[in-house]
Amino acid sequence: SKDEMPKQVQLIVEEVAKLAAHHVFLRGTPRSAACWEDDEFMEAWSIRLPTMTDNYQPSLELLGGIAISEMVEDKRQWRYFPASSLPLNPSLRIKSMLAMRNAWAVEEAKPYFEKLTMNESEIADLLKTHKK
Repeated sequence: SKDEMPKQVQLIVEEVAKLAAHHVFLRGTPRSAACWEDDEFMEAWSIRLPTMTDNYQPSLELLGGIAISEMVEDKRQWRYFPASSLPLNPSLRIKSMLAMRNAWAVEEAKPYFEKLTMNESEIADLLKTHKK
């Protein structure tokens, strides 16, 4: 019947990695107040991943819609900025994003509009319309 538990379950590696990334930002403690240095974040992220496959290294692309990176003194830092915390209205969403960072490439912005089913040209138009 439909209520029976399946005999076998399979984890989706990328979804587990995304959840682990959220966990790092919500439960972890970076040395600096608001940002994680790249190496520090990658280490904290990696240790939260179950051993699902041999030598699995999560792709930084998985952080799209979860965090934004910025270069500080030639070092990448990560700041928690989950898409789920932004307004659902596309215009208000882009304003919130631009309040966090002045410039966004369409590729960087795409994950923040994924659930709103907007295409690249619509996102580019929003970025142009609301650019300061």
